Amino acid sequence: MSHTDEIAHRLAEILLLELPEFRYTRSRTQLRKRTAEFSDDLIIDVTTRNGTDYSLSFYLGVAHTETEKLISEIEERKITPYDRTVFLYSVNQQNFELLDFTGDTCWYGLERDTDFSEVSSGVQRFIRECAQSYFQHFHDLLTIRASLEARDGLGQNQTPFKQVLAIDALLGDSDHIRSYLVLLQSELDGGYRHEVQSFNEFYQAISIRFPHLFSSFELK
Repeated sequence: MSHTDEIAHRLAEILLLELPEFRYTRSRTQLRKRTAEFSDDLIIDVTTRNGTDYSLSFYLGVAHTETEKLISEIEERKITPYDRTVFLYSVNQQNFELLDFTGDTCWYGLERDTDFSEVSSGVQRFIRECAQSYFQHFHDLLTIRASLEARDGLGQNQTPFKQVLAIDALLGDSDHIRSYLVLLQSELDGGYRHEVQSFNEFYQAISIRFPHLFSSFELK
């Protein structure tokens, strides 16, 4: 077992006291709360550059079951535990101000045998006031869609159009599909870098699945 995983496992034991409804998966250093509709993810990220001092941060994520199931079907692959509808890395501290949280979101200079006494209160506050708010904030498809569309800083998805279009398909929202396509093309024309090939491949696949919602379109 690596020292980073060892530290993560010890911290998970403490966090489970705060998150009794979550289940810990050691291989992913991930705490997950699963319901029929959503899964809330808290991934413990421990890193080191010199093998002596360690840094602690978190990935927060929410996976909407039907959205991720649809995306995996469109892409003809199995759904995985790593599929998330929206996620955020806590090192990006300024983004959490959007949730009215201004406390610590990452910790540095930890020792291998740390008992977390120096950071436990800050970590617990982050879990209670920030992580839980993040999960609750994104227990709504329209909120997820709006955040990814606006790129408001609370979602760091590399290909957010997949989640946006999948949500549109699940909601049968043809009006939003049309407005979203106009937005993407205008952003591309204005110099914003979209993954054009990836988008066009996904759009073609989802339009075959939902021909009554998705008209012919190509981002270029």
